Amino acid sequence: MVEHQLYSALLKAAQSDWTVLLTIVIAFDIATGYAKSYVWKVTDSAVGVKGLLKHLTTLLVYVFAYGLAIDFDMTTLGVTLVIYSLLNYALSIVENLGVMGVITPKFLQAKIQAEIERYENKLDKGGDR
Repeated sequence: MVEHQLYSALLKAAQSDWTVLLTIVIAFDIATGYAKSYVWKVTDSAVGVKGLLKHLTTLLVYVFAYGLAIDFDMTTLGVTLVIYSLLNYALSIVENLGVMGVITPKFLQAKIQAEIERYENKLDKGGDR
């Protein structure tokens, strides 16, 4: 009985609008990350696979945590977790765009400049290894 209830909660979490939105935002972050590495010509398949695994793990942990929150009738906590994740991914997307030259908010300029310097150092060393 308990297993069935947890399974139902996990299924509900996986099918929620919040999970769909998080999945879309993660996909957009992945796309901007790949675009950033392509623009800077520092693509590395090992880094790409590591990033994909990180994003997949984040999504799975979120679904599991949200499912537990639903199971324990704490849905607000689950929604809070996804909003936090959405904000982090939104920040990452804006940073990726900023590194590619898109105008970004001033409060992100120092972080973006540090990322640009990191890519310039990779290029000066002849690659990203």
